[in-house]
Amino acid sequence: MSINQATDAVIDYCASTRAAEETWLNEEMRVSYKALAKQGHCHSVEVWSNNTLVGGLYGISIGQLFCGESMFSLEANASKIALWYFCEHFQKHDGQLIDCQVMNPHLASLGAKELEREDFIQRLLSFKNQPLHPSCFTKQWLTQTSEEQNEF
Repeated sequence: MSINQATDAVIDYCASTRAAEETWLNEEMRVSYKALAKQGHCHSVEVWSNNTLVGGLYGISIGQLFCGESMFSLEANASKIALWYFCEHFQKHDGQLIDCQVMNPHLASLGAKELEREDFIQRLLSFKNQPLHPSCFTKQWLTQTSEEQNEF
């Protein structure tokens, strides 16, 4: 598990694992997200197996809010592992809200809860200007061995 070790690759995999006509993540959007990553606004969480990227997610960080944009899995449950580790990591670094954007059965199975619009806006306004611990999105490894990933 890692943070921001392969952001460009995560963005590209999120697009390539879907049919071209089914994805909103076209070339222009990928270039934009990669530019935001270089500016320190877009971040990724990566899942590795035998030094190969097998899953991950990426999104935009605004204060104590993280807006998840997309996730992918090349191996079973890899995106679930990424989200699980990231939720714990984000909370430890003062993160308050992960916006999954559109509720679906996959996200519900991971514990996501839908908020009423008014509640979401109130939380957004509250958390967007609150500082996140600066080490949250430094390039780092969250785990050191693939054995830890096999626990899932």
